Amino acid sequence: MPEENKPQTPTRARGKGAPAPARKRVPGSGRKQRYTVDEVVAALRESRGLVAPAARSLGCDWGTVSRYAKRYAKVASVLEEARETLLDEAEGSLRTLVRAFDGESIRFLLRTVGRHRGYIDRREITGPGGNPVDIRVEFLPAPPPADPQE
Repeated sequence: MPEENKPQTPTRARGKGAPAPARKRVPGSGRKQRYTVDEVVAALRESRGLVAPAARSLGCDWGTVSRYAKRYAKVASVLEEARETLLDEAEGSLRTLVRAFDGESIRFLLRTVGRHRGYIDRREITGPGGNPVDIRVEFLPAPPPADPQE
C-alpha cells in the first residue's frame, strides 16, 4: 500500500514520536480496541463534547465514540461534563439577554423557570395526587318533541 494511502493513526492525543499505547481487548468480543479511552477523552475535550467532530479527529464514525461513552464511565463523564458546561453557557447568555430587557428571553424564562409562579402558556389540570381527572358524562333523555299545533 503506498505511504499516502495508509490509514493515519491520530497523534493528537499522545504527541508525535510517542510510543503507541497498549490496546486493551474490547469487553466480550476478544478484539483489540482501535483507540484508547484516553484518546477518545482527549478528542471529546478538544471538540467540547461534540461527538461527530471528535470522531472525525480520531478517524472513526460517530457511533464508535458513542459506543465508548456507553462502555466506559470516563468517556461518558467527559461527555456529560461538556454538555453541562454548554448548558451553563446558554444559561449565562439567557441571563445577559434578560438583563438587557430582551422580551422574548424574558417570556421564555418566565414560561420555564417561572412556571411555578403561574407564568405558563397553558394550565394542566390533574386529579388528586397528580392522577388523571375522572370525568363522567351523563346523557339525559331527549325532551319530547314540541307539538307543532301549539
